[in-house]
Amino acid sequence: MTKILVVLSRQVNAACVRMKNVEVPMKKNSDSQTRRDFVRSATVPLVGAMLFGASTSVASAKGSQAQFKYQSKPNGSKKCSACKFFVKGKTATANGSCTLVDGSISPNGWCIAYQAKTS
Repeated sequence: MTKILVVLSRQVNAACVRMKNVEVPMKKNSDSQTRRDFVRSATVPLVGAMLFGASTSVASAKGSQAQFKYQSKPNGSKKCSACKFFVKGKTATANGSCTLVDGSISPNGWCIAYQAKTS
């Protein structure tokens, strides 16, 4: 429909020029949207969604035990059972898991991601 209006507008302008020999300036319709504007407005949310999706999947991935320098013995009084990232096993002495480190985690272990639980 926009193309039809543009063509009609050009034809009217051309007719006015021929009739009066005076050029009528063509106004840009502020409601019209070019193909380039449409592609830009559609691309920004799409790219944002792709980046957001990528960042959440990366954030949810666990790191290896080597990456977090995990050890199966405590570092002084710091041990996994007292860490906020530790997920308990079936019993207090059974291995559990970690929200950050991949694999089986000893409640007496420790890694560089250790953060004491807050009560």
